[in-house]
Amino acid sequence: MKTIHKSGIILPFLFLLTLLSQKAFSQANSGVNPELVFYKHYYGNGIAQPIKTLDDSLGTIRFRAMVGPGPIWQEGASITARATGTFGPDSMPASLIFRTGGPSQLDRMIITHGGLVGIGTNHPAFNLHTIGNTATTGDFYGRLHVDDNQSTDDAPDTYIDEAYFELKNRNILGAPAGPGNLGGLLTVAPGGTSFDHQLFFANDGIFHRRWDGNANTWTGSTWYKILTGEDINGTTNHIAKFTGPNSLGDSRLWDDGVRVGIGTTTPNLSFLLTVNGNTKINGGLNADDNISAGQSVTALQNVSAGQDVIAGDDVTAGSNISAGNSLSAVNDLSVGDDATIGGDAAVGNDVTAGGDITAGQHIFANGNVAIGTTSMPGSHRLYVAGSMICTEAKVALQTNWPDYVFEKDYQKPDLKEWERFITENKHLPGVPSAQQVRENGGIELGETQRVLLEKIEELTLIVIEQQKQIDALKAGMPKH
Repeated sequence: MKTIHKSGIILPFLFLLTLLSQKAFSQANSGVNPELVFYKHYYGNGIAQPIKTLDDSLGTIRFRAMVGPGPIWQEGASITARATGTFGPDSMPASLIFRTGGPSQLDRMIITHGGLVGIGTNHPAFNLHTIGNTATTGDFYGRLHVDDNQSTDDAPDTYIDEAYFELKNRNILGAPAGPGNLGGLLTVAPGGTSFDHQLFFANDGIFHRRWDGNANTWTGSTWYKILTGEDINGTTNHIAKFTGPNSLGDSRLWDDGVRVGIGTTTPNLSFLLTVNGNTKINGGLNADDNISAGQSVTALQNVSAGQDVIAGDDVTAGSNISAGNSLSAVNDLSVGDDATIGGDAAVGNDVTAGGDITAGQHIFANGNVAIGTTSMPGSHRLYVAGSMICTEAKVALQTNWPDYVFEKDYQKPDLKEWERFITENKHLPGVPSAQQVRENGGIELGETQRVLLEKIEELTLIVIEQQKQIDALKAGMPKH
């Protein structure tokens, strides 16, 4: 095959190609369909032999120029045809490889026998497959391929001046947990000192994070969900609130610009604010006249009324309660300090006070009473934090009072078993341990008396049995 040199003039170049075609097996180079044909074969036994293997070169067009006297020629580019498939009498699959560079040429582009074009790769998987950045100054039509990189969380500095689509695993990315692990990831890396931004398209919505584009890790960045109409639901005049980490909905606040309602969408026309339900005030609650609520009255500090305090439910004050006349609570009365009532105090359930309760008349409580404490665990009627003096305290007889110890079928205690139990547990069988007493908040007087009496009666049985053994031993001993 003849060598074709660049002359800088297109006509001589075509002339050489024509000449080459004439001398290379005398192919037609003029007429309605001129051709330039290269025939690849081997010689053997004086005759032409077929090509032998895949990737066999079918021929190369080399572009060279004289770069110095001598002459010195250097090659700048080449186009090579290579066999790339099963060849035979009916087919000759081949690819074209385009090479440039110097001093050693590199493969730059390939056109496969199937029509796929690869730039930066010799193994294209798509009609146009590029490795590296791709830019266009015109319109782009068609689809963008998404690379399957689901096993990695590539650092910001691996994305350079590009927009990149990938298939990713949300667990690898550290995105919030949700239905389905796989999703599409769009990375926009403008370059320079700008931040890289990523959008992760998951089954449950779109998540966003950003970080320094020159950083070698995403550590420190946070994923946030982009709220859409799917996540935001509301009603006219309702103030919105977060109904979940990534969703908005109606709150209990209603505002039409004229009136405000809490817990109601029909506030009273005569008032600026209408509250439907209990109201808690962190400061004091003071009224020159009555304080009346359909449900509870609650203040972290004082409740003070010139006349009555009336509540359809609880009355609660973190500090003092003062009523010039009566106090009435359908349910509980709870006072952090003192309660001073000019008249009667009527409470439908529990009364709790951290200080004194003073009433000009009577105090009625249908529930429990706590003195010196606000803690009332269990279902007791009276709770006292401190000592108590009384002339007599009576505990009602329990049905399982331990007379059963003296029944004939009662299993008497085994001292060896008691010793083993005491060694392991550090308390008598059937008696609460110190830890149990702490966990229960104390002891129950009646139950404790029952247990102690049971142990006394069991020890009495043991002493009686031992005395019998002593008497039997004495009876068998010789008399002196």
